[in-house]
Amino acid sequence: MIVIVNIEGQPARALIDSRSLCDFMSSTLVDQLKLNRNELTMPLNVQLAVQGSHSKKNYNVVCDFKYQAIKERHSFDIMNISGYDLILGTPFLYQHSVSLGFNPTRVIIGSDNSLPVKGASVHKLVSRSTALREENLDEVREYLKELAKQLCKTVGETPLPPLRAINHWINLINEDMVYPTFKGTFADFISFFVLPS
Repeated sequence: MIVIVNIEGQPARALIDSRSLCDFMSSTLVDQLKLNRNELTMPLNVQLAVQGSHSKKNYNVVCDFKYQAIKERHSFDIMNISGYDLILGTPFLYQHSVSLGFNPTRVIIGSDNSLPVKGASVHKLVSRSTALREENLDEVREYLKELAKQLCKTVGETPLPPLRAINHWINLINEDMVYPTFKGTFADFISFFVLPS
């Protein structure tokens, strides 16, 4: 379902998508309206419905949003969207108790003010991304050393017999003898080493 909304006083074309877990704004609209981007601490993956299709969201934007009686500051993740200016997903639908009708087409807003996203039906998605920065590498190393302490014991800390200077030695019968290496095909190898019957 496509609706016309108002962003910073300008009309924008929005797709209402009940399967989208975020509210998105196209990077083109952000550039056109000269909105201030906020860089995310950690880029997050965006999984699309098409198998193998994926993208990343690195920025979000908070701007004036108006639709019907809703008039508020709203947060959007920025993404390259084709064909629309905005995607209004489940956060928007949930916060404003939106009901959709398709015959006839209608959008019913249950709450003009954003409601908190909480309740039994709400699940929090945890990012699988990990950030490694130079400033915490020493801390990470010490943590890994502590975890591996049980595996990386010295010889004296194990029940194994102690190591000696030379653990095993095989004396050569003739130290001056040179052992040739075989060069040739597999057939040559067979005919050379297999004795005729």
